[in-house]
Amino acid sequence: IKLYQEDLARQERQEKDARLLYEAGISDNIDYKRADIAIKNTQSAIYQARENYQMRIARLKEASGMAPEMPVALDYDLEAIHGMVHIDTTAALSYERRVEAKILQQEEALQASELAFARRAYMPTLSAFYNYNIIFQSLEGNEIFNRTYPNSLAGFRLSLPIFQGGRRSYEIRAANFGLMQFESRKEALNLEIYREYKEALGTYKANYYQWEMQEEVKVVAEEIYNTVSLQYEEGIKNFLEVIQAETDLSTSRINAVNALFRLMTSKLELQRARGEVLTENL
Repeated sequence: IKLYQEDLARQERQEKDARLLYEAGISDNIDYKRADIAIKNTQSAIYQARENYQMRIARLKEASGMAPEMPVALDYDLEAIHGMVHIDTTAALSYERRVEAKILQQEEALQASELAFARRAYMPTLSAFYNYNIIFQSLEGNEIFNRTYPNSLAGFRLSLPIFQGGRRSYEIRAANFGLMQFESRKEALNLEIYREYKEALGTYKANYYQWEMQEEVKVVAEEIYNTVSLQYEEGIKNFLEVIQAETDLSTSRINAVNALFRLMTSKLELQRARGEVLTENL
């Protein structure tokens, strides 16, 4: 919206200059009519951008669980964002930093505990017990709760499993097989992480190059527009070249912002692939 508003301000100046030149008899009315067409197109683009802004604000509220009536104020600093696009692309990939690898390690530790528990099924169990009872006895009914005969029993119990039909051996083999499966799962996960890392790294480098190129194109487009605008005021260039230069400038500015957005998105994806941040649905 702000970019379109800046375009509109330039186009209004162009329309004013073209009308003054027409009134002075230097140019015909085609120039300021073309400028008026450009102004109307930009006003239409601003209206559409504002409607898209409201729709995306509604989507943001839905994603964040905000109430519809809650106000949202967005702000940004392009200079600060430009300083945040850089990331060390030479850093080594650490598979253990990914949350998937940490979860797999925890599952493997649980499976190892299952195997150790299954192996302990062959061991005898030793337990201690202690019982204490109070018996109320009396030949007279009204004295039955006045005479007690306590007794107690303490001892140890040793249980030795002898035969269970091979159930313990089967549980040990099953637990061991489950533990062996984690090796193949770790290999598959490492391959997946490496593939995601290489894809994210390549995308980041490509977007970084595109962003640099678009920034250079934007600077050149601004120089061309300023030069052509001055030449038109001097009567050297026609107004059609001014319109073309202004269109190129507007397109280059929008392309630079879009390239910056893609670069920041690819940076987050690279950080996620290296296990530095957690993101979803990028």
